[in-house]
Amino acid sequence: MAPGQSVFALLWLLPITVAAQSAPGTTPAVMTPSVITPSVITPSVITMDQEPHHHLVLKNDVVKVFEVNLAPRDAMAMHRRDYDEIVVVIGDATTVSTTPGQPDILRMSKNGQISFERGGGHLVRNIGQTEYRGVSINLLRTQTGARNLCGKQIPDMKPDCTTASEDEKAPRADLPQFETDQMRVTLTAIRPHQDARLGQADRDELIVTIDGAAIAAKTGKGPDQALAPGGTIWIARGSAKRVLKNFSDKEVRAVAIAFKP
Repeated sequence: MAPGQSVFALLWLLPITVAAQSAPGTTPAVMTPSVITPSVITPSVITMDQEPHHHLVLKNDVVKVFEVNLAPRDAMAMHRRDYDEIVVVIGDATTVSTTPGQPDILRMSKNGQISFERGGGHLVRNIGQTEYRGVSINLLRTQTGARNLCGKQIPDMKPDCTTASEDEKAPRADLPQFETDQMRVTLTAIRPHQDARLGQADRDELIVTIDGAAIAAKTGKGPDQALAPGGTIWIARGSAKRVLKNFSDKEVRAVAIAFKP
């Protein structure tokens, strides 16, 4: 076996421990790994822009958004995350995350799972039978004061769901997940055959669809635009609201990230 092949084989044989997961359709639990053998292999570190499984789809002065695709039994290159990031998983997948000097973490991700990751180097291996798909949102501004709301994305912090409210007759239900001093992340569920108006007058907003939907034209005239799972829409503050439409018999979910002024 060639030296390069032996290194790759060793990566696949690293011992791992399963972390707890929530049932599909619920807010994912925080993953708490047991102690595992730390990775001792540190490949050359590249940037996220250079990592071939990351595909840039949107960039401005607030965010850089990447689509991430990882086939079964494939692995990312070790890469550097220069910014804090939000990751929205599209579809179920089983992966192992490796950070140099730390225990590996086995993640059994569920469709729609939302996580908040601090910057640093890592790689991900897909050890499952299905493709790993995700949307990675790099937050270009420093994030402070991270705290859970109705989600559990911030480790070692209890949820505070006092801000949540639900009107069963409303066309949508919003469940705030977590926030920092600079932004808030909300899981929005649009009820069957209903529309939701998105966008805010005083803050920019990024929408990531978890399920397929349609969005009306910016002008309100013309054909709707189909949005596949993992689609992204940027709505600048003060611009016209966008209407997300659910033509199906099931709820359609989306993640709304509102950036505070």
